[in-house]
Amino acid sequence: MLTPILALGALSSLPPAASAPGGDWLDLDAEIATLAADVAGPGVPAEIGGRLLVGYFISRDPYLMTGSTEHASGVDLRSARLHLRGSDGGWAWRVSGELADGSMELVDAWLEREIHTTTHFTLGRFKRPVLQAGMVDSEYRLFWDRGNNGAQTVDRELGLKLGGDYGQFHAIVSAMNDVDGLRDEAFLSARVEYDLLGEPFDRYEGAYGAAEGIHLGLAGAAAENGALDNGLYTAYELELTAGGFFLGADLMFFDPSYDMTGGFSNDVDLNSILGTSMADTHPLTVTTALLFGGSRYELAGRVEVFDDEDETSRTSVSFSLYDEVLGPRSRILIDYADVTSDDPTFKGDKVEIGYVFVVAD
Repeated sequence: MLTPILALGALSSLPPAASAPGGDWLDLDAEIATLAADVAGPGVPAEIGGRLLVGYFISRDPYLMTGSTEHASGVDLRSARLHLRGSDGGWAWRVSGELADGSMELVDAWLEREIHTTTHFTLGRFKRPVLQAGMVDSEYRLFWDRGNNGAQTVDRELGLKLGGDYGQFHAIVSAMNDVDGLRDEAFLSARVEYDLLGEPFDRYEGAYGAAEGIHLGLAGAAAENGALDNGLYTAYELELTAGGFFLGADLMFFDPSYDMTGGFSNDVDLNSILGTSMADTHPLTVTTALLFGGSRYELAGRVEVFDDEDETSRTSVSFSLYDEVLGPRSRILIDYADVTSDDPTFKGDKVEIGYVFVVAD
C-alpha cells in the first residue's frame, strides 16, 4: 500500500497547466496517466486526477452563500483537489487531498474489497452514503452551491460500509464515526435504491453523459446521529433522465425531537445551513435540467424549500458550456441563486461565473 503515498509525493513533478501547449490539454491527461503508471509500478493499475473549481461572484446580503450579511464580491477558489485511485490484488482504493486553502488536507482515504460477485466492503474515510445529492462530487454538480438536503449528508468520516447490487435493487449500510469522533457513538445509515427503468443512479447530476434511453430510479434512506439525544431522520429521492432531460428530487424528514443536545450546541444542529433547529422539518429540493446544442449546453433550475419557521426558500438557475478541448465535463459554469425568507437575515442573492476543470474523470 505504499503506492498511494509514492504517487501523491510525485504530484509535484506534474507540469503546471499554463505550460501546456495551446489547445493540447488532452496531452496533459496523457502525461498524468503516464506518471501514475510510472509511480504505481508494473501490475499495479493507478490513476492520478483532480479538479479545479474557481469563479468570480457578486452577492447582496448573501448569508446562505458566504455566512455574512454584507455585500460581497471577489474570486472564489472553491476547490483544488488531487486524487489517486486504482486497484491492486483484488482491492480498489482512493486517496485524495484538497489544496484550496494553501496546504494539503486529507479528503478521502478508503479501501474497497469485493467479497462476493454482488457485494463489496469499504473501510476508511468516505462520504456518508445517504443521499445522492450529498454523494455527488462538486465538479459534477449543476450549480456552484450544493443543495440544502445534499449539504446535510455530505460529511466525510472514518467508518465502514457494506454495499450490494441485486438486479434492480442496490443497498448500502454503514457505520461511521459521528461528530464526537472516536467516542462510543456512531453514525448509522441504510440506503436502498430501485431501478424502475434503465441504469442505476448516476454519479453525475444532470443529463450530460447520461446513458441512452430512459432511466428512472427511486431511493430511500434512514440515518441515526448517535452523538445526538435524538438524531433520527429519513430521506427519499427520485432521479429521471430521458434523452437530454433530467429531473431530480429529494425530501428529508427530521424527527420531531431531532436536535443537537448533550452540550454540543444549544439544541441547534451543526449541519443546519440556516443555523436553526431542524426538528420536525421536511426540506424539499427539486432540480431539472435540459441538455441541447449537440450536448454542449445545459440549462438547469432548482427550487429548495427549507421548511423552517421563517418559510425560507432558495431558487437557482445555471448554465453550463462544456469544453471538450479541456476534456469531458470541463466547462464554464454560470449560476444565479436567490434566497427569500421572512427573516431578513437570510435574504440575499448571488451570481457567479467560473470554470470547472476536470482531469481524469
